[in-house]
Parts: sequence; structure tokens; C-alpha cells
Amino acid sequence: MQHLPSEIKGQIQLNSLRLQRNSYIDDNLRMQVTDLLFNANFNREIGYIYLLVEHQSRPEKLMPFRVLKYMVAIMEDHLKKIWHYKYFVMLMN
Repeated sequence: MQHLPSEIKGQIQLNSLRLQRNSYIDDNLRMQVTDLLFNANFNREIGYIYLLVEHQSRPEKLMPFRVLKYMVAIMEDHLKKIWHYKYFVMLMN
């Protein structure tokens, strides 16, 4: 949590932080990549913190696209669970 911007940290109810069981990485990358998804209350609304750890021997030009795919998959799962959503907010840093 120490690496999150203070304006985001101030909105998270830390006692609501829960590790989710989902993984969004591609099967062919599982040996060098791991990910963790947490949900938490952000000012009384559910939100997510996604941690992606990957070892690369050289820069990956398509990494932003791959991260976008993971984020869209997380959003799709969220919308399947919460069909009565009011709005969807995405914060990136």
C-alpha cells in the first residue's frame, strides 16, 4: 500500500481489502508472470487493486496492450457480478 498515491490510499477502507481468486494472465505466461487482484471499499463503493509482477529479459513493446486486456477482463467480471452498476471508474497510475 505504501506505493499507492496518497489521494487513492485515503479513499480505501483497508479493513475491507480482500484477495480475489481470479487470475487474468495468459496461460503461456504463467511461468514468468503472477498477478493478484484485491477488492476493497473506496468511499463506500467497491473497487479493485490489481498487482501484476512479471520478469522480462528485454522490454515488451506490447506490454501496455496486454495490461489493457487484463484490465478489461477484470471489468467484465465485475460487471457480470454487479449488474446494477451506476458507473464505472478506472484509475491508472
